[in-house]
Amino acid sequence: MPRKRSPFSLLKRGDTFYVRVWDPESKKYSTARSTGMTERRAAAIKAAKMVEEGLTPTKGQPLAVDYILERINTSGTSGKYRKDGVQYIDKYCRMSPEFSRLKLPDVQNKHLNRLVDFLKNQGLSGRTVNRIISYIKPAMKAAYMRGYIAKDPTAGKVEKLNENSMKRGSLSADEIRQIIAMPPMGDKRFKPYMVTAILTGMRKGELRALRWMDIDTARGVIRIRQSYTDVDGLTKPKTEESAREVPILQPVRDSLDELRNDSPYTDREDFVFYQANRGTPCPAHFTDKAFNATLDAVGIDGKERKRRHLVPHSTRHSFITFCRALLPDFITGGMSGHTTAQMIDNYGRPTAEHFRTARDVLNAALTVKPEGDKQIH
Repeated sequence: MPRKRSPFSLLKRGDTFYVRVWDPESKKYSTARSTGMTERRAAAIKAAKMVEEGLTPTKGQPLAVDYILERINTSGTSGKYRKDGVQYIDKYCRMSPEFSRLKLPDVQNKHLNRLVDFLKNQGLSGRTVNRIISYIKPAMKAAYMRGYIAKDPTAGKVEKLNENSMKRGSLSADEIRQIIAMPPMGDKRFKPYMVTAILTGMRKGELRALRWMDIDTARGVIRIRQSYTDVDGLTKPKTEESAREVPILQPVRDSLDELRNDSPYTDREDFVFYQANRGTPCPAHFTDKAFNATLDAVGIDGKERKRRHLVPHSTRHSFITFCRALLPDFITGGMSGHTTAQMIDNYGRPTAEHFRTARDVLNAALTVKPEGDKQIH
């Protein structure tokens, strides 16, 4: 009967304990790695953790996919990030006949690029493929930094696919005015939600997290300090820059005043966009219902929404596009929570309305005025 081996063994070199991992495939221990501990009990605890994290440097060790999944599951990120990452890696990386069979130490830069090609050929969008790679990269870097693999496969270039083949559309200023002028809808939350989304640029999670105490009418601002997901509940916003203040435009103030008059929950701690359960904001699918119903009401039906690529996140695109026609980018970025011109460019795009404004401004600048005429055009 074969002798049962421990999954790892400790050996002492000088004052420090080292750990070796048993590889049943090659039937030998891996190269010893320092635990950094000088006391055996502490070293055993550290060694067990190192094994759990994937200290597997020999050829016969676990699959790269399994290691990546383990890294995602034990990362200190949000529950939604972990949940999405596990779904993406488990579903799509295992589809690849090559990548799904690679052991952790065998992964090279060429394999990552071939994975990109494979996923692209499966019909996945550039955005989805790039996201999958974004989950793989931190895991492989961590494996390299911890000495589990000899070379970082992400050090070379990994192709990033174009994500702009179907840019989200935005609403025109006239369409925004129509929504503002609408009477209250059957669900009294729909119009205030849409007006607030369009005229503040808040993300869905930020809107769901909005509470009455975040609305400072005295200073005329909305404080954005939290986001809400069904997995994590109330959390910090998406990025550090996302914690911000945005001005309350008059249509937003009017819509929120109307909503508060009808709302059953108006305490400071209550959610603005409520549901029956007082301690929970509107559900995630509420955004789709409010968006579709509101656009239907102003004559933008499902067919037109599809043609123009109008989706709920288009409210954010609409806000940035509208602001860029009138404000410097650094102000627009401050209100939207973006810090780079590239990100603002990804959202705000010139429209025919912008070009008409530009035409009028440039024509005015080129107009030769009679002497003494101080009229401002």
